[in-house]
Amino acid sequence: MNKRLNDLLTRPRPQNESSQLPVSALSRPSSTKPEIRRLLRQRRLSRINFPLLIGVPLVLLFVIIAIFGPWLSPHHPIERFDIVQDDNGNFHVPPFKPGEVAGFPLGTDHIGRDVASRLLWAPQPTFFLVLGVALCRILIGTLVGLLEGWHTGRTSDLIRAVGQAAGALPMLIVAMLTITIFSLAGLGDSTGPFLLALTITGWAGPAKIVAERVRLLRTEPYIEASRALGASDLRIVFKHLLPQVMTILPVILAFEMSATLLVTAELGFLKFFIGGAEMFAVPNGRDPGVTLFPVPGMPELGQMLSVGWDNFFLEPWVAVWVGAAFFYAIFAFMMLGEGLKRRIARGTHRQMPARLLADRFTVTQRVPASR
Repeated sequence: MNKRLNDLLTRPRPQNESSQLPVSALSRPSSTKPEIRRLLRQRRLSRINFPLLIGVPLVLLFVIIAIFGPWLSPHHPIERFDIVQDDNGNFHVPPFKPGEVAGFPLGTDHIGRDVASRLLWAPQPTFFLVLGVALCRILIGTLVGLLEGWHTGRTSDLIRAVGQAAGALPMLIVAMLTITIFSLAGLGDSTGPFLLALTITGWAGPAKIVAERVRLLRTEPYIEASRALGASDLRIVFKHLLPQVMTILPVILAFEMSATLLVTAELGFLKFFIGGAEMFAVPNGRDPGVTLFPVPGMPELGQMLSVGWDNFFLEPWVAVWVGAAFFYAIFAFMMLGEGLKRRIARGTHRQMPARLLADRFTVTQRVPASR
């Protein structure tokens, strides 16, 4: 586009009209002005980072809801409403459809718990779980990537082989097996097993990105100068390479958050979620008069997706609202990661011309040869 714009601005003027047109008209023919405006408009639009403009407010809203959602909920998430009377004197029993009863805009589940209140509570445990998993992946991946990218020979090959083996394992199946093993010990519904299960294989992706970055940086002149001055490998890696790698970690964090949210939704669909269960009593007309059913307690997005899918034909709106919440969060972090990636790439592109000019016009002092 820039080349086309320069061609239009520097187009030679016609020889047969040089005596009849003013100088300004000859330098820029009027027929090209609309095309020039169009190219300038396209150039301005190409500079706008739309993914970043979309991702930042969406992620901020999700984080605000995840942190302050419990204080905004109108009801407690496990409070049940068995029978509700509306303003017209009509009685309603759960599940309430969205908008059927005043005070329940998103309806209730099959045991009378407000879906809107549960949706305001559910993002908090999911967000902190996903954030913890993403940070653990990045921490392990950064350390492994630094070692793999800096070392050569058998050490690098061994670390690369371990990373490839971890990345080749199906994350969903490994997570299910890990959570099942902890469930046999009575710890399957806590955060620790999920944190471990989603980190076992997830570190391989960040490690590969960091290793490639380190391989590009290790040939830079300032790294060679540090070696020549006698700096140790540990000092070079943590003083010179790590700060350069830190610039791409926000991008990796955003994409890892999005990927972990997707895996959390898949696990919830397969009935693997955080949180225990409470007993729900249903009258049965026999001795002792009630039947106890375990139902999930404090809400979490994966848990709500599992329960909503189990009762889809009875309360389809629950699965729809939770699915929309998962889609919103995954889309928000994907847009944030793409926007940060474009911003970093644009900043690197802007620095290249200045660096090329500096290299071109640097005066090299010639040392006369000794006689």
